[in-house]
Amino acid sequence: MGIQQDVEDSLKDYSITTIEGQPDEEALSKLKLELVEGLASIPTLNGGGGHGHIGMILSDADYTAISRNGAPYEIFDNPGPYPENVDATDAVNRERQVAEHKGEIREYEMQLGAMSWARKAIVGAVDECWLSEIKSPHVGFNHVTPFELLTHLESVGAQLDFINVTELQAKLFAPWDQFEAPTSMFERQDKIEKQLVKAGIPAQAELRLALARTWFEQSGEYDIALAKWDTLPAANRTLPAFRVMIQAEFAKRTKRDRQTAKGTGRGLANSITAEEEAEIQAMAMAEIVNAVTAQSNAQMEKMMQMFEKAMSAKQPGTPNTTFTHPKCPDCQRRHPKPDDCWELEKNASKRPKNWKLVAERKKKQEETGFTYLVTSGLSPPPPKRPEPPPTANQHTSHQVDCGPKGVDCCINALLLPSLSKVSRKWARRVDKWKERRKNRAEEEALLDSAATSSFVRSSQGLQLTGNSNKVVRAANGGLMQASSTALLVSPSYALELEKHSWYLN
Repeated sequence: MGIQQDVEDSLKDYSITTIEGQPDEEALSKLKLELVEGLASIPTLNGGGGHGHIGMILSDADYTAISRNGAPYEIFDNPGPYPENVDATDAVNRERQVAEHKGEIREYEMQLGAMSWARKAIVGAVDECWLSEIKSPHVGFNHVTPFELLTHLESVGAQLDFINVTELQAKLFAPWDQFEAPTSMFERQDKIEKQLVKAGIPAQAELRLALARTWFEQSGEYDIALAKWDTLPAANRTLPAFRVMIQAEFAKRTKRDRQTAKGTGRGLANSITAEEEAEIQAMAMAEIVNAVTAQSNAQMEKMMQMFEKAMSAKQPGTPNTTFTHPKCPDCQRRHPKPDDCWELEKNASKRPKNWKLVAERKKKQEETGFTYLVTSGLSPPPPKRPEPPPTANQHTSHQVDCGPKGVDCCINALLLPSLSKVSRKWARRVDKWKERRKNRAEEEALLDSAATSSFVRSSQGLQLTGNSNKVVRAANGGLMQASSTALLVSPSYALELEKHSWYLN
């Protein structure tokens, strides 16, 4: 990266305030101060070398008034790649000329970097509509200097209309609130007066003096100082002299208030020290934090109580006291008439088509390896097949010869010493995965809800086919009457499945 880019990057941390709406005098003055802060940080010998590159945003008269020995700030031209006139006879003189030319190139590039940053900062701080008159369709704003941009904004944006003038005059003559420091009040009035002067309204020092004397007299705290002021000759009773007198009197009163602990905070420090004030603020903040924490803890405790109450009502191990029928001694299910249990041979004609006796279910459980209760629409899993006997070459260890490698051989025969570390790692992972699957298969079970048929809601848009006389036994042993039968219409099911009747609750 070159010198120009380095300069731009070093200035990016300086913040520029965005101007909303019309850029008035106060906003432009603040913008200039922010630009000065950044431009003054870039060292240069241009313009006396005491103020960096702030000369590019000031007029010649304004800059020479503050520069060393009245040296003007210059906008450099490109010095070119090599000196124009080089002494070919004297090597020492030639080296000096080349070194000076390199210094000129460095100064030129540093100025370009500072100017580019200032130009972008000005354009980005205001609405582009205020700069549209000087924007080039080909190069944008690169053909104008930062000073020309600010001058244009002052000519088109900082002009005050009658509404602005009226508002500024109202602010200028607003009464003193007795809490603002006199220094701050006078500085604020000076800024307003400068804007009015540029708008063609002359300064009114006499009126400001009369108003200020009235305000301080109404406060009742400067009677002695004002009495001495009235004894001065008329020529000495000017606005600058009044400002000095009031500010000095205010400083005395502030010191006295601090010593007697009776200060009322008139724009400066009162009776307490900065450390004490910080401690008070910290204690207040701690009280707020404690109050918020206590409130949050109370809300959390209330939520936990509600959660525990809800969970206790639905605890898995809690016996259900809402059952209306005891367990049947034959089938271990709940139904109203134990004599009508389908486990009894006398009720064999009443058994549903898919009914399985308890003995059959236990046998199926022993065959499959896990509990499986058959329900409507489900098929039992295939029985667990016994593992075939091992072949002649299958062993659990390598105590004997395993035969040809890779044929009916155990996993240990595959893990040869020649296998890489990664291969052995993945082999161990496969073994662990198989073990987890085996354990999970032994722990899993399919559970039936014990309902004797299926229910759907009529709000699901099914096609009703008629009334239903079905009575369905639920999981808790209760009986429920179905209202209608309907067709289950779905593109993913076969036509035969759609014709089955579903019972509506």
